[in-house]
Amino acid sequence: MGYRVSPPTEWQWQQAATSGNPGQDYPWGSEYESGRANIDETVRGAGSHYLRRTTAVGIYPQGNSVQDISDLAGNVWEWCLNERGEPANVQASGTERRVLRGGSWFGLRGRARASIRRYHVPASRSSRLGFRLSCSSPIRKN
Repeated sequence: MGYRVSPPTEWQWQQAATSGNPGQDYPWGSEYESGRANIDETVRGAGSHYLRRTTAVGIYPQGNSVQDISDLAGNVWEWCLNERGEPANVQASGTERRVLRGGSWFGLRGRARASIRRYHVPASRSSRLGFRLSCSSPIRKN
């Protein structure tokens, strides 16, 4: 038996970020709370926190989701398998723009909301972009 390991689909990412609650804007709840994510809080009075760089995963445990998943808000925009125009299209190959979710250390609190989407071509590189992997149920080999 093996496991399928890949970046999450946009739907999988959304479920993890909101714990399946459509009214939830952040992994910890409906309102932004200072110090729970690696973002720029100094703009528009969100707080005094701004590290100006990517950090190691898990530095903000108070920002974890209900399932204890770290850094779904801020730190780096996370790649999803979905192409920009087709949420159902989860092919891993191709050059079309892919969905990014979660916001980054360089962004504002509103950009870290679970509902926000960005897009880039797969060849894009930046200290503001990253990925996480999801692991599916075991695949039975015959």
